[in-house]
Amino acid sequence: MGKILPPQNKLNDICDDDIRIVGGTNSSQSSQTSENESMPENSKQSEFSIFNNAIITGNQGDDFKKRKKKNNILLLSCILIAFIVVTLCCWSFFAKEKVQEVVTVNSLALNDNDDDRYSYQYCDEEVIDVDGLKLRIVTPHNSVPSLEIGHDCLSDTTSVCIVQAASIAIDKDGNSSVVGAMVKDGKPISWGRSKAGYCAIIEDSIHIGASKHTYLFEQATERGGDFFRQFSLVENGKLSSMKNQDRYIRHALCVRNGRLSVVASMDSVVINDFTNALIKADVVEAIMLEGGDPIFEYVDLEGKRHNYGVIDYPYSNAVSYLVWR
Repeated sequence: MGKILPPQNKLNDICDDDIRIVGGTNSSQSSQTSENESMPENSKQSEFSIFNNAIITGNQGDDFKKRKKKNNILLLSCILIAFIVVTLCCWSFFAKEKVQEVVTVNSLALNDNDDDRYSYQYCDEEVIDVDGLKLRIVTPHNSVPSLEIGHDCLSDTTSVCIVQAASIAIDKDGNSSVVGAMVKDGKPISWGRSKAGYCAIIEDSIHIGASKHTYLFEQATERGGDFFRQFSLVENGKLSSMKNQDRYIRHALCVRNGRLSVVASMDSVVINDFTNALIKADVVEAIMLEGGDPIFEYVDLEGKRHNYGVIDYPYSNAVSYLVWR
């Protein structure tokens, strides 16, 4: 058997590498026995003590490695947790900002539709064909829109253009109410975000856009303006897809060529086909107006009044109109 020799360095500095086996493995049994027998007792004890100390020191080295590995795992865990916390905080911040922003809005001064060639109020009418779908585009001039509730405005001879605005709902008892948020002359009429599209008329500007969270409702309330909601059809020149496959005469309030226009389909059509036709007709922003075949009136350049559709919900006081005067 080989002999364990004490290392040359201090005992406290001993480590695994300092334990060395000396002597040949082929030594005879007799020489090993005689050598052990001739060794003084205190030398054996001293050698045994050193051997034990070497083993203890080696165990301490293993413990140090284990502690180091444990500390590394703990450090990596802390870094991972910190990364997750920072990521969640950033996501929460940007998600909140996204909810609060106005997604799309196209604002026009009400005098953008003024026509210096004429001093009186009238509407341009343009009929175009888009892939076989005929659209009637009506653009009021020298007049400003306002939101009216009830049918009394239909008898107003000073109006230049009238079209039904927000949708209404009828409950089981026959009572009608506006669908979505509405403000009239600064007074809130109804609340709700069931439809993302909106129209706001505030002071000398009109705003059309799409967002379920917009400051314009509060601004209309504070400044005596008008506000109503409808489905969004076109957002920044792109289709705002809808799944409704019913065929109706469609109406939309649009921003086209820097002007505010009302566009109506001349035949019944599904909503996505109507919307695609609007985009091809250079509409950059559009919200839907009440569909079916509701009242749509306008006065042309020669002063002739054109009437389309029928009075929708004649006994309801919740029906609303956009009226240009």
